[in-house]
Amino acid sequence: MNAAEDDASSDTTLWHDLAAASSGSSLSSTGSSINAAATILEGLGSSDIELPASSVYIPSTPPPAVDPSIVVPEVVVVRAEGRLEEWSVVSPSMGRVVTVQVFRAADPAQPAPMLYLLDGVETPHPSDWLGAGRVPELMKDEQVTVVMPTGARASMWADWYADDPVTGRNRWETFLTQELPPLLERDVPFNGHRAIGGISMGATGALAIANRHSEKFDAAFGLSGCYSTSTPLGYLSSRLTVETRGGDVDNLYGPRGNASWEHYDTQLDPSGLKDMTVYLSSARGNVDRTNDEYQNYPYENFVVGIALEESAYHCTRELERELRDQGTSDLHADYAATGQHDWGNFRRYVEPAWEHIKPALY
Repeated sequence: MNAAEDDASSDTTLWHDLAAASSGSSLSSTGSSINAAATILEGLGSSDIELPASSVYIPSTPPPAVDPSIVVPEVVVVRAEGRLEEWSVVSPSMGRVVTVQVFRAADPAQPAPMLYLLDGVETPHPSDWLGAGRVPELMKDEQVTVVMPTGARASMWADWYADDPVTGRNRWETFLTQELPPLLERDVPFNGHRAIGGISMGATGALAIANRHSEKFDAAFGLSGCYSTSTPLGYLSSRLTVETRGGDVDNLYGPRGNASWEHYDTQLDPSGLKDMTVYLSSARGNVDRTNDEYQNYPYENFVVGIALEESAYHCTRELERELRDQGTSDLHADYAATGQHDWGNFRRYVEPAWEHIKPALY
């Protein structure tokens, strides 16, 4: 066996060990599998191992082209179907049109807060918040305008260090804090209050944006996110998010150790969240084999999901600890014994998250 084959074999063994450590658990499991998986994850996060080839999904189409002639943010098209609208928004920072889905408040003629919801790694169109997230059902009687941007695939909802050949130009922080809000608040009755939340990659992005722009938000929530970028687990989470979709993690915040890695590290300095209403949740990554959805899955199907939810659990615990230590004014966290990094886990916390942050918006 040559050196490359030996390295590949070692990588495969590590991923198998991770799956074996966290799989096969049920509601009666102890913390032993969690601790074992966490130990493996620390090793993964501090190394340069290759991701399993089966976990990398590269899109067949190139990223959107950048149009340097775009200099003014504007809404170019709005399509409506009942309370659900689709806005085509020109973004100077990204040099392209961004599709944003807007679910109007129960009484669209009256002022309402804005709730920005950020999707996970695919950020599909239509937004997963409309389907798996059940926004039309949960918000049908709520006086809140729900804003769901799309097309931010594997972006971490950040302003990237460099353009990426696969993910393109990403300036999502700028778009969500400078370009989009004035357009929405000009055309939609607004009561002056905003919240932001997300799942997975969207949770990471939502808390980072709220923390870095605390003057713009009253509340934030994160479901199964990782809020550190500089720890081994935070680095691993960033790698899994970006590289499983074909991107180069060095284009995200720059080479590891670059100042941007710390700038986006909410856990390192969460002071922007101190006076905010915050909700957090995560599962422990254990597989409940009694669940019909997972009963016949082989270990390899769980590998990345286990890694992401395990890292989310430990990252969430650490952020909760930091927020409590600094005296965050209104914080609640929920944790589940079992649950993978998918909507089957995320969905159960959408309504509790909304109920916790809602009082801050009126």
